[in-house]
Amino acid sequence: MLKKLSCYVARVSIFLIMAALIAVMVGYVARHPIEIGDWYDLNAYDYPIKPGTDKWKTLSGHPGMVEVCQIPTSVLRRLSTDGLIETVLTYPLIYDVWAYNTPQEGISAVISQFNGLQELLIRHDSGAKLLAKYTSMDIESIRKDLSNLELVDYYYKVKIVEMVIAQQPIVSNLSTNQIGDLVIQALAKGKQEQQEDVFSVSSGVQITAWLISRALKQANYGLFLETFNEDNDLQIFVATGFLYNNYDKLFELANRFIANK
Repeated sequence: MLKKLSCYVARVSIFLIMAALIAVMVGYVARHPIEIGDWYDLNAYDYPIKPGTDKWKTLSGHPGMVEVCQIPTSVLRRLSTDGLIETVLTYPLIYDVWAYNTPQEGISAVISQFNGLQELLIRHDSGAKLLAKYTSMDIESIRKDLSNLELVDYYYKVKIVEMVIAQQPIVSNLSTNQIGDLVIQALAKGKQEQQEDVFSVSSGVQITAWLISRALKQANYGLFLETFNEDNDLQIFVATGFLYNNYDKLFELANRFIANK
C-alpha cells in the first residue's frame, strides 16, 4: 500500500511539474510569436551586472538578480542559436538548477525564471545546435588547459547542456540519426565520468543516465520500453531525473541500441 501511495504521489508531482513547464512555454510563445522572417546577427549576450561586482551586491535578493539577468527582447530575438546557447551557459543564476529535489524540478524552475532558456526551447534549430555543442565538449582534451576549479566548472556546463537537451521540446525534435549520435556522446561522457576522480560528483553520472533514458524513450527503442513498462522506478527517473539504482542497465541498453543502428 505504501509503495502504491508513493508511486501515486510521485506521478502527481511529475504531472504538476510538466503542467507548469508547458504553461511557461505557452505563455512565452504567446508573448513572443515566432516570425518567418526572424534573423540573427548577434553573438552571446554580455550580462551588464555580474556576480561578485558591487552592483550585484546591491540587488534585492534573488528576485532582483533574476530581473537584471533577463535579456532585452530586442537582443534576445537577434541572438544566433549558437550565441544563445553560450548565453544560457553563462547565465549568472544557471546553477539554481541544483537547488531543487530533482533535475527536472531544477531545470523547470530556471526555465520559468529566464527568458533565454525559454527562447532556446522554441528555436527550430536548438536540437541540432545543442547536439553539436555537446559533441564538442570533451573533458579529456581540455583538462590540460584548465585548473581543477575551471575543470569542475566546465564539467557542470556539460551537465547543464545534458539537462537542456533532455527537455521534451529539444529531444523530440531530434532525428533518429541525431538521437543515435546523442547516445554515443552520452555513453562516452558517462564512461569518462566513472573514471575521473576530479568528477566525483554524485549527480554527474545521474544526469548523463537521465539524458540517455529520455533519448531511448524518444527513439521508442523496444528493449528499453520493455524495461520501462515494468519498472516504476525507471518511469519516475525518466520523468524527473530522480536517483535511479541501475545505471549499468541503462548503459547496457544504450550500447545495444547503438550496436543495432
